Amino acid sequence: MENCRTESLRRSSIYAADFLYGKDQGFFIELRERISNYLDRNVDRISIEIASETGKPFKYIREEILQTIREIKSIRIPEDLHEFVKPGVSALNYNCNDPVLSLFVPLFATILQGSPVLVFANPYNFVSAHIIISMLSEIGLPEGVVNVIPFKPNFNYAYLYGENFSYFQDTYDGLGINRIIQSERHKPATVLWGDIDPDSAVSEFTKRLVRMPFSNEQLLVVDRRMFEYVLNRLKEELSRIVVGDPADGATDLGPVTKDEDLMEALSIVGKYRVERLLAMFRGVEGNLMKPAIILTDDVVKDPFVHAPLVYLVNSASVEDAVNLINEVEADRCALFSDDSKLLKMLYGRTACKEISFNSYMYKDYLFKPFLVKRKILM
Repeated sequence: MENCRTESLRRSSIYAADFLYGKDQGFFIELRERISNYLDRNVDRISIEIASETGKPFKYIREEILQTIREIKSIRIPEDLHEFVKPGVSALNYNCNDPVLSLFVPLFATILQGSPVLVFANPYNFVSAHIIISMLSEIGLPEGVVNVIPFKPNFNYAYLYGENFSYFQDTYDGLGINRIIQSERHKPATVLWGDIDPDSAVSEFTKRLVRMPFSNEQLLVVDRRMFEYVLNRLKEELSRIVVGDPADGATDLGPVTKDEDLMEALSIVGKYRVERLLAMFRGVEGNLMKPAIILTDDVVKDPFVHAPLVYLVNSASVEDAVNLINEVEADRCALFSDDSKLLKMLYGRTACKEISFNSYMYKDYLFKPFLVKRKILM
């Protein structure tokens, strides 16, 4: 059965590559408009469906869809497309923080290269993949241009397609969008250091926590000199978060959608309550879990869960902060500081792919897991 399915996938992808090859600029301009119009006509329906599955509030998904439309329309379509054609099949594994943006933007860019696409349906968000299926017939793309398949990380798709297969293929620079989709799991960290406005920094941290719910298990490293103040401000900010029905416009944070994540999160909370390291937890009602603050750096030891757990660390020195970022293998970092020394240390002595300075300028769909040259976002 598996051999029949993969052989059928191979044949349809070969047909799709032949279909895309030789299409002119006008075809892709029209396709861009069709995709944008589809999203625009269905923005509320798509927002409700994704909110119901992922728990990300409706209002944030709706904003994301409108941003996706703007991003797709901004993609430059060259007059001569042949220099951008990339033979073979590309695979996209979208994330759940930006379930529309991280799928539709690289999807269109990859099709623009004449490449059929395998979309791995995310186990936390099947709806986005099924939206692609319903869209295809409406916008006029034939079978095989986009193939939605279950996410099977151990299946050797590279073997199926040979050397031309590319996973997380970093080839978008020539199209003027310079971005690529990322894998589902990532490890964000935030550092508050030196003479800064802690109120503003904590506010920005809280906004990101609710807008990017699948970044949860957040690490917040704080200069010892401001630790107590930051802890109290963080308690105030998190206590104001409205946890509830993601379809409700007043909701800031939706439910933990998988029972196993909820049970694991409650187990972690229970462990740190016993150890007297739980600074804040206002309980759970059904799958609605209010944020918890844990006073430890044991995020490196605890299992990864999609739940609102904040690990708050009291750091005595810049050296300790850098060592902790390395220990947890953070892949991106937001630094709120006036200390240029720390910025240089993070860039030179950590593996963070992107480092934003005094803001959260990065978005999940901008993240390139295999960048050689890293970015500092000022």
